[in-house]
This record gives sequence, C-alpha cells and structure tokens, in this order.
Amino acid sequence: SAINNTKMATAQKMKEMNPQLQIKKRWKHNAYLSKEPENIRIGHQMIDGATIPLEAMFRVPLYKRIGGIPVKIGETMMSHPHDVNAPAVQVISCHCDLEIFV
Repeated sequence: SAINNTKMATAQKMKEMNPQLQIKKRWKHNAYLSKEPENIRIGHQMIDGATIPLEAMFRVPLYKRIGGIPVKIGETMMSHPHDVNAPAVQVISCHCDLEIFV
C-alpha cells in the first residue's frame, strides 16, 4: 500500500510542478502472487493494463463468489491500487501495482 500511495503522491506533485506534462497511470494485476486461484480478484484482473490520465479514477468491478460462481455485485472508483479511500474488500491482500508514465 505504501509504495502505490507514494507513487501516486509523487506523480501528483510532478504534475503540479509541470502542468504541461501528460501523465498517465496503469493498473498492473500480479496474479502470480496469489497462491490460490480462487483468491484472485476478478475485477482487478479485468482492469489489468487499463491506462488512464493521472487525474481520472479506475472503475474497479467487485465480484463475490456465490456457490463458486463469480457474480458482479458492484464497482468501486479507485485512484490506484491500495487506494486508502477504497473499501477493505478491494484493498486487503491486493497484489496489484500502479505504473506511472509520461
């Protein structure tokens, strides 16, 4: 969490100091870090590689397994993986990373 929060804060400061820069961010899902396939967050996997402007929010689908079948139950607007404003179900044990680029 600390690393992704720091990446986002650094990018925001860079944008503030250089408003002409077109800074983008990308959601990176690291499925290989999940030891059990049933623990992989489907919504995080779905947005893997999504690239948006720094100021935009990711629309992260939220799924729940019911009888072993994933069912979409909503979505969360997140600034980045491990967003401190996101619900715990989207953050705890998340293996995703934030990539920042110009």
